[in-house]
Amino acid sequence: MRITWRSAAVGLTAPAALAATAAATIAPASWQATAARHRHLVVTHTISVGHGPVSIGVDPLTNRIYVANINDDTVSVISGRTATVIATITLAPSPFSLAVNPLTNRIYVLNAAAGQPHKLFVISGRTNTVTGAITVHSPTAVAVNPLTNQV
Repeated sequence: MRITWRSAAVGLTAPAALAATAAATIAPASWQATAARHRHLVVTHTISVGHGPVSIGVDPLTNRIYVANINDDTVSVISGRTATVIATITLAPSPFSLAVNPLTNRIYVLNAAAGQPHKLFVISGRTNTVTGAITVHSPTAVAVNPLTNQV
């Protein structure tokens, strides 16, 4: 699948475009993510990621973009500098929501496990590995407060 994001200025790098945007969204029907800024949009990059991208998060300090891919049980890690996928983290089953804490360089990902307990996974942004997981009940989304690191 492909992720596309847009910036208002020609030559604006992908992470700067995402960090400076008012919104970064994914349209599951088109399998694309779009970051929009102001009124004049220009596509700067289109990047192939896993199947079923449903959630996107940006770490402006490390210049990385994280995409949860629900259909192939992965999280794609994109370098904003090179606009390429630099890592694919297996996170079964079905990651569907993620949040990034740029101050701790941690990524929090919820899964949607049919018939199994749901889990909140913690990924180290430094190593792109899962460092922990806890069981949660009936989650719908995840968010993190970067100042308090409360999820």
